[in-house]
Amino acid sequence: MKTYQLRYDACFLSNALIGLLLFGCFTPITVRADEAGSSDSAYIFFPERRLYAPYLADVHATATSIENAQVMPPVIAYTTGTRFDLKVGGVFGLIGKRERESAWQLSITGGFRGQFDIRNNYDNIGWDGLYGLQYSRRDSKGRVWRAAFSHTSGHVGDEYAEDTGRLRIGYSRHELLFGGWLPLQGGWKFYTEAGWAYRLGNTDLQVPGRLQAGLEYHDPRCWGKVNCLRWYLALDTSAMEELDWHLDSALQLGIKLPSEGRQWRLALIYYDGRSNITEFFQTREKILALGLWTDL
Repeated sequence: MKTYQLRYDACFLSNALIGLLLFGCFTPITVRADEAGSSDSAYIFFPERRLYAPYLADVHATATSIENAQVMPPVIAYTTGTRFDLKVGGVFGLIGKRERESAWQLSITGGFRGQFDIRNNYDNIGWDGLYGLQYSRRDSKGRVWRAAFSHTSGHVGDEYAEDTGRLRIGYSRHELLFGGWLPLQGGWKFYTEAGWAYRLGNTDLQVPGRLQAGLEYHDPRCWGKVNCLRWYLALDTSAMEELDWHLDSALQLGIKLPSEGRQWRLALIYYDGRSNITEFFQTREKILALGLWTDL
């Protein structure tokens, strides 16, 4: 059983990394939507930039980051409070259409997030696999909407399972969701989202409903004469029906680093809510973390 789990984990991780590398190699291809070659309307295959912006303070979202986290105090049995969080993944555009005042995009999502106990020889506490399909659309007023399918599958880390005898509870979630961004004045943005799981891995512990909302401020000013730095503030709140709608909240303060390609962010985040690893979703933690993010 142990050998099978190791092979399964290795297979999943290798396939996920290969997929990320393949999609990262695609060059955007633009096809004009009319014979005259007007720039007002064009199809784009494998677009580099996502149309639907990420929720920056959402600790459960598909992302790419490294974080040094301090749990205050550690609640998961047989763990210490000093942890390393690794997330690899993002949103990868398949096709989109750009019009004069609006746009749409079809994308896939995929990723891995794992948590490691630094003081216990970096033993893996647990990890999640994520994938999904997303359709997003921006209207003429700058509002952006998305309808998506997402899958999350939770796993117990091999070292943690070997040391404690902890078995999987079989957490998995197939969810349909709908969300939207609303631009406000003065650099503020608001988002809200609702999800409903149509298939659950453990029907004794899991329930379908999920709600989420957040607020972000992005400073439009540029700091620095040579390299441009901008700071931002992000608040995320969410609640799960399976946890009696108890509120999970995260506050992130960071700076956007100058880059010629994808956006990089250095940030400090405080989180109070359900564990970031879904196999331990019934455990609530308070975490202060410093991390480096990039948006794929």
